[in-house]
Amino acid sequence: MLFMAITSTGSAEAIAVSSLFSYDVYRKYLNPKATTEDILRVSKYGVIFYCCFQGFLAWMLWGIGLGLGWVYNFMGVVIGSAVPPVAMVLLWDKCTATAAMTGAWGGQIGAVITWLVVAANIEDPPLSGNKPGINLDTTGNINAQLGGCMTSILLSMALCYIITKIQNPEPFDWNIMREGISLVEKPPPRSVQWEHEHSAEFLADARAWIMKYGVGGSIFLVVIWPLMTLPWGVFSESLYSLWASVALAWGFAGALIIVALPIYENIDTIQAVLTCTPINKDATQAPRTGDTPVDTKDSSNEA
Repeated sequence: MLFMAITSTGSAEAIAVSSLFSYDVYRKYLNPKATTEDILRVSKYGVIFYCCFQGFLAWMLWGIGLGLGWVYNFMGVVIGSAVPPVAMVLLWDKCTATAAMTGAWGGQIGAVITWLVVAANIEDPPLSGNKPGINLDTTGNINAQLGGCMTSILLSMALCYIITKIQNPEPFDWNIMREGISLVEKPPPRSVQWEHEHSAEFLADARAWIMKYGVGGSIFLVVIWPLMTLPWGVFSESLYSLWASVALAWGFAGALIIVALPIYENIDTIQAVLTCTPINKDATQAPRTGDTPVDTKDSSNEA
């Protein structure tokens, strides 16, 4: 499971980085008239480069003695500051580009400073032989990395909010996202389902769902649930067994949803494949603007 988790994450990162370079750098600044073949070729180069970089980075971290736990916790210090600005850009129509970029970079700088300051003031490093100060032991200390992660998230959120309020911009017109993004090639006719999923009503419902379950669930897991455990103090053996049981139940429930939900959502397609039954696309295909409706009865008679 660990191997599959790491390889799938690495694959997704390689695709994401190559896509960002292909569309946001190459097509935006280097070759605005790039064709599909050009973008595909540059994307392949991006995958090769990033995978080689990943291998070199893993070898370098292993060579200097940084374990997976050290790197895993340190990720929050480096990239945690991007989470609030991205969320605010997507969910707040007044968030500005200046506020988002300032929050991301300011939060990261403050996180690194906090992380190093806390690490430098750890008086009794847990590993024997290491002295106080900034070293692999103290910088990998959970308190130092926790301080950096918390600063990364909270400072970036505060900066993003304050700067947006100072600038006080007009609400962003979300229709620009639909009309202002040009595709590489002419898209195929849009289906009824596509039009429904991109309608204002559908997107409003999706936003409400995200705010209710996504934001609400995050607040419960990150803030409310840990606060509820504070009165318990140091766990007894029986209480720790209960805690472990809850964690296992949570893991099994998550695994069940992750495996079963995609099957349930695509049950029609699965049945069509297993029974060799063609999928009726005409039922979901919307007529294009300007097309003349065809009289199927007359057409069949002529045939």
